[in-house]
Amino acid sequence: MKPPVKITGEIKGTDDLASSIRKISKGLVTRDLLGELSSRAKEVILERTDREMDYSVERFRPYSKGWSAERAKKGKTASVVDLSFEGKMLGDIKAGVDITGGEARVYFANPGSEGKKALYHNVTGAGGSKIRREFFGLGEGDGDVLEKIVFDHIRGLLKRV
Repeated sequence: MKPPVKITGEIKGTDDLASSIRKISKGLVTRDLLGELSSRAKEVILERTDREMDYSVERFRPYSKGWSAERAKKGKTASVVDLSFEGKMLGDIKAGVDITGGEARVYFANPGSEGKKALYHNVTGAGGSKIRREFFGLGEGDGDVLEKIVFDHIRGLLKRV
């Protein structure tokens, strides 16, 4: 069995390359980038929900007859399934940054009540029929929007090097 091939040598100018790589890596994950990503992710969720679509871009199932009647009593339409009765659940969605963990976050400020409503819609199913309307998430197509933000950020870093 032959030993693995080993190539040694010296590459001139590596100090400049190493310096450029350090500059790029320092600016790669910033609070501004994470903030922009979380804000845009929140916008995507709210815009899509307003169009009555879940994260996989499927139309929400209609409200039940009972809930439609309840909405009508309060002067709300039942023909538009926008998950907004009082506006509290969707209004409670926040965008934020955890810079220590390097995370862009979209979350419920009040996970006890509003987050619980979202859990019913997204996971366990709402009402007696347990109808799921999975609005709180990002689908395949949403990655393109967020990816563009990251690529634009990287392009900006490369221009400064």
